[in-house]
Amino acid sequence: MPHEPDILLIFKAQMDAHLREASALLLTLEAAADPHPGLQSLMRIFHTIKGAARAIHFETIKESAHAMEDLFHALMQQELALHAGVVELGLHAIDLLQSTIEATEDAALQGAHQHLRLQIKRCMAGEEVVLPDTDARGPSAADQGGAERRTNWLSTSLAREHIDRLFELGGEIGATVGGYHDLRSQSCLFASQLHRFEGGLNRFFASQWPDSKQFDFQDPRLQLPAQMQEMRKSYLQMMELQEQMVARLQGLAQNIARESALARLVPFEEVFADYARQLRDLAKELGKSCRLEIQNGQLRVDRSVLEALRLPLLHALRNALGHGIESPELRRQRGKAVEGCIQLRLGRQGDRIRLEMQDDGAGIDEEALQRLVQSRALLPAGKWQHLSAAERWDLLFRPGISTAQTVTDLHGRGMGLNIVRTEVERLGGQVNLTSTPQQGTLLTLELPMLLAATAVVTVLGGEHPFFGKQYYAFPLSGIREILPVTAEQKRLLQQRPAVRIGEEIVPLVSFADWQGLSPLAASEAKQRLLLLGGSEQRLALLVEKVVDLSTLLHQPLPAELGVQPGFEGVSTIQDNRIVLIAENSRLLGTALRYWELQAVAAEPASEDAPSAQEIRNKTILVVEDSHTVREVARHFLQSAGYDVLMAVNGEDGLQRLHEHPQIDLIMTDLDMPRMNGLAMIQAIRQQQREEHLPIIVVSYKEDPAERQRALQVGADHFVNKSEFDSTIVLNTIRTILHQAV
Repeated sequence: MPHEPDILLIFKAQMDAHLREASALLLTLEAAADPHPGLQSLMRIFHTIKGAARAIHFETIKESAHAMEDLFHALMQQELALHAGVVELGLHAIDLLQSTIEATEDAALQGAHQHLRLQIKRCMAGEEVVLPDTDARGPSAADQGGAERRTNWLSTSLAREHIDRLFELGGEIGATVGGYHDLRSQSCLFASQLHRFEGGLNRFFASQWPDSKQFDFQDPRLQLPAQMQEMRKSYLQMMELQEQMVARLQGLAQNIARESALARLVPFEEVFADYARQLRDLAKELGKSCRLEIQNGQLRVDRSVLEALRLPLLHALRNALGHGIESPELRRQRGKAVEGCIQLRLGRQGDRIRLEMQDDGAGIDEEALQRLVQSRALLPAGKWQHLSAAERWDLLFRPGISTAQTVTDLHGRGMGLNIVRTEVERLGGQVNLTSTPQQGTLLTLELPMLLAATAVVTVLGGEHPFFGKQYYAFPLSGIREILPVTAEQKRLLQQRPAVRIGEEIVPLVSFADWQGLSPLAASEAKQRLLLLGGSEQRLALLVEKVVDLSTLLHQPLPAELGVQPGFEGVSTIQDNRIVLIAENSRLLGTALRYWELQAVAAEPASEDAPSAQEIRNKTILVVEDSHTVREVARHFLQSAGYDVLMAVNGEDGLQRLHEHPQIDLIMTDLDMPRMNGLAMIQAIRQQQREEHLPIIVVSYKEDPAERQRALQVGADHFVNKSEFDSTIVLNTIRTILHQAV
């Protein structure tokens, strides 16, 4: 066969589309009242594959496709009866052809094709068909690798990279055109200066020659006012042309952005067409029968959203099949159809999609869930009875929660729904679940139709002691200017750092100092000032380096990062580095509050404040199951001078407390595996030696009743993670420790 990459790429793309269609048709044959149209389409598909393979001299695929064409022709002519073995043989052939396309030089596949053609002949002769347990595809379609291999049509599409680049360029064009604002301001200023100069020149000549009769019209100096007037008119005409050009460019940039965004939209069913096959394979492994129905699958969604949704949705399907759909015998006893059904229903609500996954299975075993929750002490005693149905179902999204009686390769570890929620929320969506006994379970996902794209300037903020260089992105729409900085510009304003910009003195904040990072710039030459704010509030933010001007896809902050004041999203840049995306208006307010505290920090400490020596002698235990949150807490506590010990749950926290009696304060989360924060606090307060040990709870829970419960069991202070501010927490710790002395 030829090795020209462009021809082979076209062939692969064509084959992917044909094989997906053939797989879908085969899955409908078993239940079809009239299989003739499907058989006719299948014969046409394999005839087309045979012709394409012959054209590029791909003999292996040509011969196998020809054999499949003969098989479906015999079925159409009723020379052979349609049965389940034919469908299995067809699916095996599709898998083998797909593997051959993806591994064109694999000699081992030649034997597999010979075996396939032999089994086709046996099937047409009415003999028993013997298929290998593990076909040439390798792992089962039910595994994650199979799911990823079936996205080959995405990875081989040349248009994908071009569309993404076009999308980025559209944002960059818009950002560049938006930068004309500063040029326009300078042009208006120059026009105003010309006008004032023209007026001054006219007044000068009027004072020199008050009597027009004294004018010597041959004097070239007298031509200056008229020339100046013409110059100003020409300049204003040039500005008008610039405005028209910029307006046109802005319109073109918006059109490019809109069209490239639309080009990223693909039909839902194209990305998930293989899921019907995967569900069938999974059901077969579990001894069940189930079909997948996709309603409104033509709805077009951002490809990035759908790609990110593939794996979590596969976990959801596994959950529905493993936990919900009953065995054929049990379904028959309950008066249900032997074959279960899982529906994927799509709808659109404004700029968001609503995806409902409904199964007709047994529903969630609420009693099993209650026993599991109580056995693991996930809730305080008596709390279960006061939970609503939605709150009970919500417990299933926690990691490690599963009502399965046994653990298998497909389910039972309690991670499936947690992965679904984590990924959906990362995309800016939300997940809900409802269930009805013996009728089934409904999982609802709401997601953005298109991931938000923001034109930003990416900067290097500084270096973190644990996580290395830290990058941040600031939306261009909120940055007035990006300026170099020199020592001569720096000033003091109200005993706080400031910088002179033009005729104005503006508050100055070092971004690295503010975020607790180490500066990297060896000199001021690489540092830049980002001028934020409007006429009433302005701030100069000093960053280590401006890295890039680009457009980034905006995703919400992961819950694991906790609250990041002034930041609203994350994205990735080159080398898969994570960047935090600022919300400029909120960041401005937070930074100004930090600036106001800088002078206060320089004031003499009060007599009541703990000394540096007292802080250095204090040990704080952080009890938190999130590794990221633990490291963040460790960093700001150690930076403040405290010794820090770490624990991953309440049980681990009690052990640490037993091993380190010198602990002066505990900072703990509430929701943790094995033993939660409330149970740990109760256990600590029951120990006479620790009944006065200060405990601060830091939790995502916003329910006032949850706060009250934490305080009742013995917490001294409650901080909500949505309001978390390291400066405030440090002040609270100092106050509590000082009072405990």
